[in-house]
Amino acid sequence: QKEKLEETARIECAALPAYARLELKGMHLDTARWRTAVAANDAEFREKRAALLECFKGTVEQDLFGEPGSDWGSDEQIKASCRKAGYAPRDLRKETLQTERDPRAKVIMEFREARGLKTAHGLEFLRFLHVADGRIHPDFNQIAANSGRSSCAEPNLQGIPRTPRYRSCFAAPAGRKIVT
Repeated sequence: QKEKLEETARIECAALPAYARLELKGMHLDTARWRTAVAANDAEFREKRAALLECFKGTVEQDLFGEPGSDWGSDEQIKASCRKAGYAPRDLRKETLQTERDPRAKVIMEFREARGLKTAHGLEFLRFLHVADGRIHPDFNQIAANSGRSSCAEPNLQGIPRTPRYRSCFAAPAGRKIVT
């Protein structure tokens, strides 16, 4: 009542049977499409990483074989190369980089986006497939936040990228429809 979320709570409670059914019955995932999406994203990641390395050429330490020693796995590594290259973005958040005039900001932003997809939505995602039915059985938490929003975990199906590449992997079996 304090947060004036009574209407939100009513809607969430009405949705409870749908949440429970989805947890119990699971969500179909087209694994072949998922693997194709991951392969395409991996190729984009390599492309964006190469562009980033080219952009900051000479600022990245090399390993014994002449390969970049940094895997660009952390923002601190990116910031260090930026400093060495004489570029000092205020921070590396997407909102900040979008306002930067320096073209390197776009390269960093695109790399970080591809890295995020690779990390969160790679082949490891397939570990959520249940061995008995080959479906994903997420955990939903109704009214999980002060805002009244629900959340989803193991895996977070609410966090699937809003691109056809990933969303098409969640296709209904023949004779069924997904209502969103």
